Amino acid sequence: MGMLDRYRKSGGFIQLVMLLETCGPAKQEKFLELVRQEAPNWADEIKTKMIDINRVYSWNDEALAEIVGTLQDLCLAVAIHAAVEPMKSRLLGMLSHGRKRKIDDLLGRTPPTPAEISTMHMKIVETVRKMANDGFLRFDKVDPTLIIEDDIEDKLDKISLTETSSSSMFTIEYEGGAEHSEKHDAPAANDGTSEARLAEISQLRKKLADASKEVAVLRHELSIARGKLEQIKKIA
Repeated sequence: MGMLDRYRKSGGFIQLVMLLETCGPAKQEKFLELVRQEAPNWADEIKTKMIDINRVYSWNDEALAEIVGTLQDLCLAVAIHAAVEPMKSRLLGMLSHGRKRKIDDLLGRTPPTPAEISTMHMKIVETVRKMANDGFLRFDKVDPTLIIEDDIEDKLDKISLTETSSSSMFTIEYEGGAEHSEKHDAPAANDGTSEARLAEISQLRKKLADASKEVAVLRHELSIARGKLEQIKKIA
């Protein structure tokens, strides 16, 4: 039984994504590597759909302010302490005078440890997931690449099956060509041809993966631009 078998059911993919989001970086990478060994396309899709603190910080002010408003003071104080400029100023600028005083008081205490910072960042990610599940945050508005289709498990498994079948076909063709070449004592031309075809397919797959990532980035940037445009319209 494979590790992914328990997650191949409907809703299993998002469960796996949320599980990894609450792991530390080292454990997260180790878990992802295990997934990649079993199904590389699952691992790639998981990384695309995972939320981290830097991704949250890349969203527009309206979405970020909604998130900040739901965070506990201690969690926000630790996040602000760990943030770099200008993000620190951006976060503080979203607070009321009363709450800013509370945060300043918390920031004046003992600096948080790396473990505490990591824990609070994960709490923020959990908050974002809950807001999305409850309908208070819409990924189609802030980050469309985070949208997960209802039948994503079936789609990923179909891709895995297709890639496995293609790999098997080329393996048989390669071995058959080599055997034919040996029987006729001719130069192993088929070996070179098969290797070239395999290399070409591998290169095409890499280009496709790169293109998919580029599209995801462009969609994200477009979402941010739209958010800024809406803010400008409101001000105007």
